[in-house]
Amino acid sequence: MNTRVQDWREWAERLGGDVTGADAAQVDQFLDQISGFPNLAQTLRKYWQARWDGDYESIAKLRLPSVTDGRDIPEVACELVGTDLLQAAVDCYIAVLPGRNLARAVLDLLRPKELWSYCATLLATSSDQDMRTSCADVMRTIARREVLPDIEQLLRDEHPNVQSWAASIIFEMLWRRECAWQDISALADRMHAHENPMVRRQAQAIRRRFGANI
Repeated sequence: MNTRVQDWREWAERLGGDVTGADAAQVDQFLDQISGFPNLAQTLRKYWQARWDGDYESIAKLRLPSVTDGRDIPEVACELVGTDLLQAAVDCYIAVLPGRNLARAVLDLLRPKELWSYCATLLATSSDQDMRTSCADVMRTIARREVLPDIEQLLRDEHPNVQSWAASIIFEMLWRRECAWQDISALADRMHAHENPMVRRQAQAIRRRFGANI
C-alpha cells in the first residue's frame, strides 16, 4: 500500500472539510495547487470535450508546460501531479479510505495511462475480492484505447464482479469515444455468450446503445 494515501484525506479536509465527497471546485483547487499550473482542471475538461467532439483543432490550441513531441494534455498533467500521488489515489480509493471520492474525481479527469498496469498488478496479487472489485472500478475510470487488448483477460477473471466491471469498461470506452463499435464487435459477441449473466446483460446494453449507431 502506498505510504501517501493519507494525503488524500488531508487534501479533502483542506479543500472543504468533507472527506466523503468531492465537487468540481475541490478538484479544480487540488489540481491547481498540486501542479502549480492555474486552470489545469479546466484545460483537461476542454481536452476531453474536444476529444469527444472530434475537434482536434481545439486540442492543438490547448497549452500546458512541456507539451512537446506530440504528447497529449493528460500525459503532461499526470507528470505535474506525480506518479506517486496518483498511485496513492488508487490505493486510497480501493481501500475505501476518507478522501477516496476526491481521489476518484482526480483520476477520472487525468485518466493516467501508467496507472493501468499498476491497477492490473494489484488486481492480480490481491485475494481481497472487495478490493479487487474496487480496483476494477478504478480501471473503468482511467481506461483509454490502449488497454483494449487487456479487457479479455479481465473477462476471464475468477470473480464475477470483476468480469462485470470489465464489461462496464467496454461500455465506458464506447461512450467516451475512446474506441468504436468495429474495434470491439468481436469481443461483444463473446461477451454475449459469457457464462456470467451480468456480462451478458452488459453486452446487450452495449449492442443496443452502440451497435447500430457506430
